[in-house]
Amino acid sequence: TSADRLAMIKRLGFTEAVRDERYKAVTEYALSAHAEGKAAEELEATVEDMKAQIGDAPLDLSPCPRP
Repeated sequence: TSADRLAMIKRLGFTEAVRDERYKAVTEYALSAHAEGKAAEELEATVEDMKAQIGDAPLDLSPCPRP
C-alpha cells in the first residue's frame, strides 16, 4: 500500500516524501448517430473533421444498432 511505501521511505532516512496524485477527472462525451443517403455522406465528412480536430483522443467509430 502507499502507507507501507511511505513508511519504508522514512525508514531509509528521508524525512519527507512528495506524493503526487496519479489520476485526474476526465469528462467524456458520446455521440450516437445514424444517417442514410446524402445525410450519411455529410455525417461522414463531419466525423473526418472531428478526427482531425481531436488528434490522439480516442474515437470509436464502430457501428451502432439501428433504432
